[in-house]
Formats: sequence, structure tokens, C-alpha cells
Amino acid sequence: MRALTITGWILVFVAAAGCAGIYQNLLKTQAERDVARQELEASQAKLKEMDALVAKLQSNEDESAKLEAERKAQAEKLESMEQEVAALKEEVQPVVEEAGEPIEDSEAELTEQQQKMLSAQMGALSGMIYGEFFSGLDPAVAEIIRAEVEASMGKGFMLDQQAFGQNPPWTGKELGARKSAVRAELRASLAAQLTPEQLASWDEYDAAATEVLYGQVVGSQLTMLAPGLGEESRGLVQRTLGEALAANIEGLEATDEPYTMERFIDAQRTALQESAERLGESLTEEEFAEYQRYMDQAEQTFAAMAAQN
Repeated sequence: MRALTITGWILVFVAAAGCAGIYQNLLKTQAERDVARQELEASQAKLKEMDALVAKLQSNEDESAKLEAERKAQAEKLESMEQEVAALKEEVQPVVEEAGEPIEDSEAELTEQQQKMLSAQMGALSGMIYGEFFSGLDPAVAEIIRAEVEASMGKGFMLDQQAFGQNPPWTGKELGARKSAVRAELRASLAAQLTPEQLASWDEYDAAATEVLYGQVVGSQLTMLAPGLGEESRGLVQRTLGEALAANIEGLEATDEPYTMERFIDAQRTALQESAERLGESLTEEEFAEYQRYMDQAEQTFAAMAAQN
């Protein structure tokens, strides 16, 4: 009986010891589970952060891709326009050189295809400069006025081309006088068709025409050649340089100096340098470096233009 009791005690002890071991293992397992749960929750939180970061990066990539696509489209459009202008100049130049001073004669000698190309170019430019003015007119009147404006701009374009082919060259004043006569002829025609208020509005648009034109050209070039400029800074450069180009080129047409390609290039170079002095006070160091790269590209273009003349 005692043996049984001892045996029973041993069994109970062993059982108790086993239970204690199980209990300790259970505590250990629970602790490990708690640690594992904490690690899991931390991992889940980290994963959420990573998912948010991936989503943000994807959004940035999508936006960058969109901006790049827009920049590429603008660059292709600009390249196409430049090719059309170059082709037009190549086709028109021989005619201009043979035509002599009267602009009407040089226009008459253009082929039908050349005249269509010239009209298309002047149509695009007139829309850039006077588009808002045209939109404020009665559609029927606007169509007539637009046609007259484009024809007048075509005469001015031909005069610019003629000036570079003159031997001896015209002076700046001589070219300016011829272009002023063309504009005066247009205004006289518009005065007979527009109300006094509309004519006053036209005068405002026309007074800023050269500045607006060069500003639009600069804006298109900056999109392709200075993509590092932000929208606000690009607008500032566009306005500043457009104003400087208009002032220097119009100034060239008011001098007694010969109007040559060399002087035309110098006027643009001066405008770039004057703008650099003004922009240096407003642009960041990185943005100004972007503008300087744009100036370098312009200098390469000037060199190519000088080599062709």
C-alpha cells in the first residue's frame, strides 16, 4: 500500500512536473506569439507605408510622363514650324532677291504653293498676336479683317527677307519706313471697317505686336531647350526676353546703320545679355544656369545663321 502510495506520488509529481513544463512552454509560446504579433503589426504598418510610397512614386512617374509627353509634343511642334519656316525661306528667297523693292511685285512672282505656305505661316502668327482681338469682332467682320491682317503681315515678312538680300544694303531706317508704310496702309483699311472703339483696341494690340510675337517664340523655345525652368520662371523669362528682343530689333530699324544679318544677330545677342542682367535678380541659381544653357543654344544658332550668309 505504501509502495502504491509512493508510486502514486511519483506519478502525481511527474504529472505535476509535466504540467509545469507544459505551462512554462505555454507561457513561452504566448510570449513568442505576442512578439510575433508585434512584429507582424510592425511589418503591416511598414508595408502600408511602402504601399503609400509606391503609390506616390507611381503618381510622380505618371505626372513626369505626362509632362515629358507634353514637352515632347511642344518640341515636335516647334521643330515642324521651324522646318516649315526654313523651307519657306529657301523657296521665297530667290524670288525676293529678283523682285527688287516693290513688295507687290515680289508677291506676284510667288508660285501658288509658295503663297499658300506664306499664308499658312502668317495665319499662325496672326492668331498668336491678334487672336483675342479677332474673337471680339463679329465673325463675318473678323474673317475679312483677319485676311487683311495676314496679307499685310506677309508683306512685312517679305520686306524682312528682301532687306537681307540688298546690295548695297538698306539702312535700318529704310526698312523701318517700308514696314511702317505697310502697317499704315492696313490701318487705313481697318479704320474704314471698324468702330472707333474697335480701332482703338486694334492700336493697342498692334503696338505690342512685336513684343508678343517674340515672347511666343521664346516661350516655345524654352519648353524644348530649358525644361528645368518652372512655369512661373519660364513666364518671367518669356516676358523679359520678348520685351528685350522687340526693343532691340525695332531699335535696329530706327538707325542709319546698314540692316544686315550680322546686325540682326547682334540685336538678338544684346537682348539675351540684357535679359540675363535683369533675370539674375529674380531666378534661382539653378534656374539662371538653365537660362545660360538656353543662351548657349542661341549662340550656336547665331553661328549657323552667320555661316549661311
